[in-house]
Amino acid sequence: MTGDTGRHIELFTGAVQLPPEERAEFLDRACAGDEELRCKIEVLLNSHDRAGIFLEEPATWELDETRLRVAAGEKPGDRVGNCRLLQQIGEGGCGVVFLAEQEEPVRRRVALKVIKPGMDTRSVIARFEAERQALALMDHPHIAHVFDAGATASGRPYFVMELVEGLKITDYCQRHSLPLDARLKLFTHICDAIEHAHQKGILHRDIKPSNILVMTGQDGKPVPKVIDFGIAKATGGEPLTDKTLVTSWGMLIGTPAYMSPEQATMASAELDTRTDIYSLGVLLYELLTGATPFDTHELLKAGLDEVRRVIREVEPVRPSTRLSTMAAADLANVAKHHAAEVPKLIREMRGDLDWIVMKALEKDRTRRYATTNALAMDIARYLAGDAVLARPPSTAYRFGKLVRRNRLWFAAGSMVAAVLVIGFVAVALALKREQGARQEADKARQQAEVDKTQSQQATRFLKAMLEGVGPSVARGRDTRMLEEILAKTESRFPVELAGQPAVRADLQTLLGRVYRDLDQLPKSEAMLREALELRVGLFGEESEAVTDTLIELGYTLSYSSKGTEAETIVRRSLVTRRKLLGEEHGKVAESYYVMGSIFWARQDIPEAEAMLQKSLAMLRRLHGDKSALLGDSLMGLGCVRYGQKNYREAEDFFRQALDHWGDTLADEHPSKILCLENLANMVSIQGKRAEAVPLLRQVVETNRKVHGPDHALVAKSLHSLIRVLLPMGKFDEAEVAGREALAVAGKAWGTTREESLMILRDLINALLHQRKFEDAERLFADLLPAGQELTPEYSGLLYERCDTHAMCRRWREAADDAVLLLKQSPESHEHYLTLAPLLVQLGDLAEYQRLCASICGKFGETKDVFVADRMAKACLILPLPALDLKAVAAMAERAVNDGSKEVAAPYFQFCKGLAEFRLGHYEEALTWTRRAADGPFREAKAGAFTVLAMAEFKLGRLEEARAALAECDKLIAEQLPDSEQQIGREWRDWLIIQALRSEAKRLMEGEAD
Repeated sequence: MTGDTGRHIELFTGAVQLPPEERAEFLDRACAGDEELRCKIEVLLNSHDRAGIFLEEPATWELDETRLRVAAGEKPGDRVGNCRLLQQIGEGGCGVVFLAEQEEPVRRRVALKVIKPGMDTRSVIARFEAERQALALMDHPHIAHVFDAGATASGRPYFVMELVEGLKITDYCQRHSLPLDARLKLFTHICDAIEHAHQKGILHRDIKPSNILVMTGQDGKPVPKVIDFGIAKATGGEPLTDKTLVTSWGMLIGTPAYMSPEQATMASAELDTRTDIYSLGVLLYELLTGATPFDTHELLKAGLDEVRRVIREVEPVRPSTRLSTMAAADLANVAKHHAAEVPKLIREMRGDLDWIVMKALEKDRTRRYATTNALAMDIARYLAGDAVLARPPSTAYRFGKLVRRNRLWFAAGSMVAAVLVIGFVAVALALKREQGARQEADKARQQAEVDKTQSQQATRFLKAMLEGVGPSVARGRDTRMLEEILAKTESRFPVELAGQPAVRADLQTLLGRVYRDLDQLPKSEAMLREALELRVGLFGEESEAVTDTLIELGYTLSYSSKGTEAETIVRRSLVTRRKLLGEEHGKVAESYYVMGSIFWARQDIPEAEAMLQKSLAMLRRLHGDKSALLGDSLMGLGCVRYGQKNYREAEDFFRQALDHWGDTLADEHPSKILCLENLANMVSIQGKRAEAVPLLRQVVETNRKVHGPDHALVAKSLHSLIRVLLPMGKFDEAEVAGREALAVAGKAWGTTREESLMILRDLINALLHQRKFEDAERLFADLLPAGQELTPEYSGLLYERCDTHAMCRRWREAADDAVLLLKQSPESHEHYLTLAPLLVQLGDLAEYQRLCASICGKFGETKDVFVADRMAKACLILPLPALDLKAVAAMAERAVNDGSKEVAAPYFQFCKGLAEFRLGHYEEALTWTRRAADGPFREAKAGAFTVLAMAEFKLGRLEEARAALAECDKLIAEQLPDSEQQIGREWRDWLIIQALRSEAKRLMEGEAD
């Protein structure tokens, strides 16, 4: 807080009584430049708005009675689907596995896995279904097959899979004393299975011995089966589940001893197939040595932070070192289970196997094997006696491998070589060939110099021409003209540059960059790949020209959402540039900048920051403030600070970038436009919206100038402007911007795209605040014609239409929309509270009774205080004899106890008082409603006075009852709409108050029972 708690509560109380459009001006005067105080009050206002209009929270809604009872859980003898359960054979954190007999389509024994009773939370169901879908996607002999799937009578998912009657892989190897070669061959089968999963777009993320079962096949050979994809992650486009599946930030996914360093960072966005390769490396380590690289028990005793540190930073010892440092008894035991002598076992482990395991266990995933297939192939090379790729490829090592594979051949060859070495004729011929080669090399160098000169001349000419009509200053027809020029230029390459590959490579690199600026990414990528091939052929892999093309290709791939390949390519450029140009060079700084941009696009914020800081520091050391790339690095760091929610530093970096560019970069340059929009967003986030508005208007005008009036970027920048104008209460300006944005969006995307619908919602919001209900309805009619089947993306608009009908007192139309909303999103508690007061207003008491019964069954155990309060309130509008009042009162009790420190506590107190009144506890009702009546919220106060009046009447105190009802009438007359005025967005509260007020009047007039 600001240090003055009373001050911010006083200001909040004053602001909340004002209409929304007047609050900004009030806070401007009251806060007097104290941004921190203003932000705190705005948070309280938002919280109040949530309480007042009952914000949406996820839930589920079914009237099926089987979903309202708690399942007792399955047991042997029960039937699930077409299976009869025989016995329980396993149990995990959230699932139970049974041995079952499937009776159709074929009779066989299977494993049936079902979620435990009580564990069927949304996240558990989502993970369970993810495993089910992951297994169903795959068809591999070493992955357990899925035969069937469904849900039990109580709604808990299950699936039927192949029964794997085997041992975990480490136990199998120990029990059968498998020798080293047999273990490696078994391991390659597992690699094949995981490679199959990766090709299907699935990561396992929990590879460990207990998830790999091995049984003996009919031919006596071991047959491994990979199971338990319970925390699998889809890496491709195939969704694993349509349930919400979220890996919480701060939750370790996997088993610590087998967990990769990127898993230990607890950022699931960083995971890819190389995560499974690390876990396979741990498994291979254990198969070879009998132990994991880090002791599991010691890891778990150390605590979470130490577990993460060890996995990320501590290098494990090599397998051969682990064996040689074991106690003698332990080493003898390991050798016994390998069916080998101790010296031989250590000797076989040392060298190639060490290299293979340690490459799989690299902390930097870019240095691991790229695929599981590559790991399996290296093991196959070891078994065949070939050189493995994991080992540094020295000539002596490769030659030694060749000799060991072909001992007899080399013995004979050595004798022949000894005879040939004696001959001087071969030496003379070799000298002559060398002289000829030198002459050819000189000619090639001379031609290369000519090509280079021609290339530089042609490139300078074309570059000067393109800069005159470049994409940053193109307009409408100019852009199409530029594309035509590029196409004609490209078509002349094969004929006119047939003998000048260096010139062609230079021009294609330039054209690739221009195509990227024009957002023609496939053309850019094709052009740059061809240029790269030409330059590698001309100058070799390690050349400066090749690094230039690699950088451009990396840019294009990152824009094409091919971040992994882009990172590999730019790292290749960085390594070569540092080798050729040294550690301190402008092009090295450029490589760091591009790497940072790629990491930012992938939301790897720590890596992005490290690379961009290196780029910025090097550019300043080399060029001071004169580098053109300096502004891009500053803007990149601004984006990083935004990702870290450090908005003030982000703003500072964006301002530095704009100051650096100054007049040297045209206002129409894409980088400058983007930086200006980023700056506007930063000042808006910090509450300085008045400062953001002119910046965003400048962005809108520049986008119109650069791209034309109907471009998608114009619609996006207009939408950003609307989002700033609405909370400022400038609804008329927001309406003007919204109408233009909607028209542009319709031309750029069509009216059904998500961006268009978001603009439409904000436009309708501006209209509703101005009470232009007819205009809002016309927009609804155009987009949601009568009788049209509504799809989920329209639910936000349907909600706005329901609000519009209600604010215009068209209760039947509002109720029809509320029914549609509930049908479309039965998990939303807000839709129940939307429908309940409408049914009361329409007098549809039977449907209201059914709705309240459903609410009790669905939300009776909710822990969310806001949901508990709102659902209890929805059920207490009218006295319902058949309602389970104790269940409703329990929700009200939970809200008032657990939410006592919430800003919305007076709402909870009103609801609690109403619940006590319905139970006939009139003194308790008075206690709670008096507290609510003393609070700052007008709706809670008005409702509290109605309950006070009825409770006093029931206690025989007629004068006090009449006084309380008079206070309610006075509050409604002064602060709430009367029966003739239009109602605002608080119409739900208004209907509840009106219903309670009518009940109180009937009670006092003797009309009630």
